[in-house]
Amino acid sequence: MTERPFGNFKEWSLKELIEKERSFTVGDMRGAELQAEINRRYAQRNQRYSLAGIFCAAVAALGSMIAAIASLMAIHSK
Repeated sequence: MTERPFGNFKEWSLKELIEKERSFTVGDMRGAELQAEINRRYAQRNQRYSLAGIFCAAVAALGSMIAAIASLMAIHSK
């Protein structure tokens, strides 16, 4: 791995960020900056999964409301 200048993390690959972040101690601000960039990339990657999760939750809620209405109609129709 060639040594990159510290800063402009958009040019760095995720693997390079993780390797470089491991070389810093816990209290080092440079390590915190790298960890923030790693977290930002993971959040950006998982954004589409959260949208799919919201859609699935809405479909499940709609299905449970339909089931509740159907059971109420079955109880009161006798």
